[in-house]
Amino acid sequence: MSADTTVKLIFSLSFADLVTTAINKSAYFTRDLTDLTPRGITEARITALDAKRTAFVNAPSIISERETTVTGFADRDTQATVLRVAIREIRGIAQNTFGSKSPKYKGFDIMGLSTLSPMDLYIQSGNVVVKGNASIALMGPKGLTVAMLANVTTQANSLLALISATPILTTNSEQATANRHTLANDLFTELTDMCQTAHTYYESRDELKAANYIIYDVASTVVDRDGIVPGKKQTTRKTADVDADTIIRIKVKTGTSLQCYYGMTGNSLPGPLVTTVDYNPVIFTQTTAAKLGFDDAGGIRVFIIRNPNEDESEFLIKIGGK
Repeated sequence: MSADTTVKLIFSLSFADLVTTAINKSAYFTRDLTDLTPRGITEARITALDAKRTAFVNAPSIISERETTVTGFADRDTQATVLRVAIREIRGIAQNTFGSKSPKYKGFDIMGLSTLSPMDLYIQSGNVVVKGNASIALMGPKGLTVAMLANVTTQANSLLALISATPILTTNSEQATANRHTLANDLFTELTDMCQTAHTYYESRDELKAANYIIYDVASTVVDRDGIVPGKKQTTRKTADVDADTIIRIKVKTGTSLQCYYGMTGNSLPGPLVTTVDYNPVIFTQTTAAKLGFDDAGGIRVFIIRNPNEDESEFLIKIGGK
């Protein structure tokens, strides 16, 4: 079960709005300290509220933890590619030695090699080494060597180490989310309690001050954008109401990788602010519009998804939210 499930947020406004609201309300509390101290909103309590806000802001970033997780999965998938290349070379020698219809060759012909999961690939690699060692006398004249078989074992062991690390990376990311949600809920609970006290006091005394203590708990809208980009092509998606701080999460569901960035036109090529997202059907890469080059004043407002590879890629992009 993910941390997002076990630690639910008790509010709807964005994290940025929560922090901004806490800063503003703290200023109001300090302004009205004389009136509010008899009602439990003391200087010490305001200081404690500020400390809760600071603890939340300084908590390990969910974005950085997710980026670490994405990097870990990318390393695993890169190593899986290295192992596939090593296996394909041996499979090619087997085909050259025995013929594509030979039962012996079929022992090397792993079905769906390019789409096997990393763990299934690791398991199948052992079979290739066993069969290769058994047939090395026949396959040797066609190019098979003991070193090539040893390399498959080495690459498979390296892959296994990366596979074993991914559950820890995922847990770390989930724990960061849980911790941040806990701190956010704590801040929101104390903030709303103090605001309710202040609002109640001023409601019949000073309407303007009473309005200062209203919290508008409004959810940020999350917009999904998806699609498929053919190889060596690029496409665009609308991202209305985006500003520099808007959170954008990107996932490549099929293919190799995609480049995401903002440009002046739909034909703009990547500039210095571009995020390359590797294939991973599970993990989103999280960034902001500014980090993708969004510049409203400069006219850089077109969101571009570019496929630099030969194979087509399917994507899912979530714009907005926490």
